[in-house]
Parts: sequence; C-alpha cells; structure tokens
Amino acid sequence: QAMELYQQQFTDAMIDKVRSAVLYRLGKIDSLQGLRDRILDEVVDTPVTWADQFNLAAGTPFALSHGFNQ
Repeated sequence: QAMELYQQQFTDAMIDKVRSAVLYRLGKIDSLQGLRDRILDEVVDTPVTWADQFNLAAGTPFALSHGFNQ
C-alpha cells in the first residue's frame, strides 16, 4: 500500500516540475547558467526505485533490520 502511494506521489509530471525548479534555481548562479543544456544523463531515485533495486520494505533503507538499539 505504501508503494502505491509513493507511485502516485512521484509522477512524471511531479518529477518534471521538481527538475525545472531545481534547474531554474541553479541557473541563477553565474557559473551554472546553461546547466540544463549540459546534462547528459539523469537518474531519478524515489522510494519505489529504492525498493525495487535493493529489496527494501517501503523504499526505506532501515526498514528490514535496524532498530532503536543499534
């Protein structure tokens, strides 16, 4: 159920919106102007991708084995 909620939260539209906002903000720095045109590769990690890649419950790195006593 948590993964379904994450998938609904991290839509392509939301990722595009966040990307645009970050690149806009970074573009205000003189040495980073034109950064958008220089991006060759992009990786977007979400709780869903973490869960898929690393077999993590609900996409959280400490969900399976770590507790307060560690």
